[in-house]
Amino acid sequence: MSAAIEVVEQEAVPYVGTSVEVSMRGFSEVIDATFPALFAWLAERDVVPSAAPFIRYERFGHGDRMGIEFGVPIDDATAAGLSGDDMVQIGRLPAGRYATLVHVGSYDGLMASTDTVLAWGRERGAGWDMATAPGGIETWTARYESYVTDPRTTPVAQLRTEICMRLVSLQPVTTQDLRYGEGPPTPWATTRKALADAELYWLSSVRPDGRVHSTPLMGVWFEGALWFCSGPAERKTLNLAAHAPCTMSTGQNRMHEGLDVVVEGTAQRCTDEPTLEAVADLYRAKYDWHYTVHNGGFDGAGGPDDGVLGVVHRVTPSTVFAFAKEPYSQTRHRF
Repeated sequence: MSAAIEVVEQEAVPYVGTSVEVSMRGFSEVIDATFPALFAWLAERDVVPSAAPFIRYERFGHGDRMGIEFGVPIDDATAAGLSGDDMVQIGRLPAGRYATLVHVGSYDGLMASTDTVLAWGRERGAGWDMATAPGGIETWTARYESYVTDPRTTPVAQLRTEICMRLVSLQPVTTQDLRYGEGPPTPWATTRKALADAELYWLSSVRPDGRVHSTPLMGVWFEGALWFCSGPAERKTLNLAAHAPCTMSTGQNRMHEGLDVVVEGTAQRCTDEPTLEAVADLYRAKYDWHYTVHNGGFDGAGGPDDGVLGVVHRVTPSTVFAFAKEPYSQTRHRF
């Protein structure tokens, strides 16, 4: 039995892990040997896991052979002080948007639940964080099962396993409100291009006393979300720390031409440095603005090389509205 599929934002997760190549026939024996060895390695170093252990599926090859990694999450401070060895490496599950499904019951049903997630992805036009090499070999960045309950103490019928797959894109459900114009609906590809190409956006957030705050800013579109940087003491940063829902909009201030777009979503601070490097590259390409990633933020938040550490936010859309003009139409893209 499985619950509904959810799309969630996850922070980066540091972990210790061991990579092996297995076949389905010997999978159980490898699990029984590897997880105890990994927990013993942590115990020798007085390290306490920070979350449930997981198995990450790295590579699917020919036949039933696959590369997997056994992982145990740890906190950031512990990860900074640990070094790997021939058996164990220190890694990070990347931050980002994940499709998740909680499987309840025997592990024998995990494959069917995984197929449910993959089928959902095909229906929604999901872009998974994976690549397929010549010969059909699949390499996945972050596809894993987190073993939420302990099988040693939990009845089989109550076992909970969370299936997680990282998304790089997701197609929304698009509808048109025919009360507002007779033009055709705006395709998501057109709306997404408008968001990616815009040079200026308006961010609207809520102050702690309930008043609305709006400000123009630069931004980039990356992995299905809008990203922007602001100083740690700026009003928008303080607002979003207290109340994450917000809107970002862009378009033209002309009555009879152009496309106006409004993104309703939730802002989340990102400190994952590999992700920040990718966002900084987009700022350089789009604006010739040179941010340097440092301590989970951007150096140069008030200008290139000014020494201010900027806070980077990702605004993940829940709904995007596209308002077309001449002919007029209102389109809703819901995620």
